[in-house]
Order: sequence, then C-alpha cells, then structure tokens
Amino acid sequence: RQGEKAKAFKATEEAIDQMLRDNAARQMTEIQKELKIDPTDSGLIYEEYKSGTGKLAKESDIVTFTYNAMLRSDVYSDFGRVFSDTNQIVNGQIIPVPIRMAVSEIKKVLPGLGEGLLLMKNGSKAELFMPPSIAYGAAGHYLARIPAHSVVIYDVQLKNVEPGE
Repeated sequence: RQGEKAKAFKATEEAIDQMLRDNAARQMTEIQKELKIDPTDSGLIYEEYKSGTGKLAKESDIVTFTYNAMLRSDVYSDFGRVFSDTNQIVNGQIIPVPIRMAVSEIKKVLPGLGEGLLLMKNGSKAELFMPPSIAYGAAGHYLARIPAHSVVIYDVQLKNVEPGE
C-alpha cells in the first residue's frame, strides 16, 4: 500500500462499507454543487431539462416512460456506464420502447425513480440523481453489475400519464 492513509486502512467489512457510503455521499454533494440544485428530503436531485404539460403524476397513476440508467463513475468521466435502458435495436436502429406501469409499483422496486416520476408532468424530460438509499442500497444489484452503495442516474422521459384507480 502506498501512503500513510492507505497503510493505516483496515480492510474489514465494516470499514469497506463505510468507505463506500462516504464515497456515495461525496458524489451526491459534488452533483449538488455542480448543478446548484437542492436535493429532496430523500436525497434525490431532480434536474428537469424539458418541462411537461398538465398535472403532476400521482402515485396511483399509470405512467408510460423511457429511460437510460447509468452509474456515476470517478474513473473515466462524470457519468459512467449504462446498465439499463428501454431501448431495442430494430433493423439496425435504436428504438426507445416505453414502459407502462403504476407509479406505486415503481416505488416498490426503485423508490428514487418513483419519486422522480411524481415530480414530472406529461412530456417532461429529467435526470434523476439517486443516492444509494433510494436506488439499489447497500446490496447493489448483482445481475445488473451495480456495486453496493452506488449513486445511480436515470435519464427519464415521461411520455404519458393516465389516471389510476
């Protein structure tokens, strides 16, 4: 190990977990400062880059949307690799294929995405910067190759909002 701090570091499970939590907190602070946007109470940073029309989506509503999801990376650039999206390749062309689902169901799986959709109107486009607590948490997501305590970014376009029951 190089340097005093590295030599002093005890590579216990607790220490590594804390290091990952600290890294995520630092990344969220950097994003907040860079964008000059205050986070919501949950820590979500919502950056709208196209306003929509109509009413805000509600938890009971059924929304149709597309997204690209990526990890924040300190290695190559400010934004890291895409790990999920709604795109399909048809005849050599990339075609976004919308998802249609109730916001209440989305919130069960990915609270940060659900919260972000509740801040959007029909036709809105936004980036959602999610701390681990409202994304994939301490466990990450093995199959999607999302490490523990990862900051996740969703680029979302809300295509339609239908009243739910």
